[in-house]
Amino acid sequence: MKRKPLRDLIFIHSPLVGPSSWRPTAEVLRQRGARCHVPTPADPLTPWRDWSAALQAVLPPIDRPILIGHSAAGFLLPSLAAALNAAALVFVDARVPPPQGVTRPVDGPFFDFVKTLPMEDGRLPPWSQWWPDGAIEAHFPDPAERAEFEADLPRLPLTWFDDRADVPAWDSRPCGYLQLSKLFESEAMDAIKRGWPVVHVDGSHLHPTVEPVESANAILTLIDALIPRTPVE
Repeated sequence: MKRKPLRDLIFIHSPLVGPSSWRPTAEVLRQRGARCHVPTPADPLTPWRDWSAALQAVLPPIDRPILIGHSAAGFLLPSLAAALNAAALVFVDARVPPPQGVTRPVDGPFFDFVKTLPMEDGRLPPWSQWWPDGAIEAHFPDPAERAEFEADLPRLPLTWFDDRADVPAWDSRPCGYLQLSKLFESEAMDAIKRGWPVVHVDGSHLHPTVEPVESANAILTLIDALIPRTPVE
């Protein structure tokens, strides 16, 4: 007896990185029969307030998808959920937005850190260069994989971070949380308090890029908890 196929899965990457951060995990799930989409705005410098609309512009018509957001992309899920009538939301080592209101791309302390980064030609260095030497390389034993990840990292202007995006009401939809790193332990604990299914993986923030099979398995566990797939003849 077979199970019903997975719904469309839409993987949303943080605006600080690129779509290659999600492609390995999406490919694993595509091979298992899911229809996977990894949208990215046509312009990587799209303002924060316009990111949701820019993602919608590059997506085909989709009926009740499951939205999966990583890192800062968690803040983008509410507006996409409203526009696409999402069946469920999965936050992956992600920021969780307020019930409604507005969000900034990053919080105040992190913005203060961003302000300390060196500028060149009016833009910040790519995200991989924000951290101590060797920090990113440690995640990528394969230099080719690291090169692919770094190739689509944007160089954002500092003004990009001084923006706000609307947050429509969203938390009545089924939601789950995948914690990959200790950085997001408080978000995972809050998800437990909300009554969401939560999966913990002892990994890193870049797990969807460097450990796609384990990441895909964890995401499937959450999806099955949120929307059980009944067997079909």
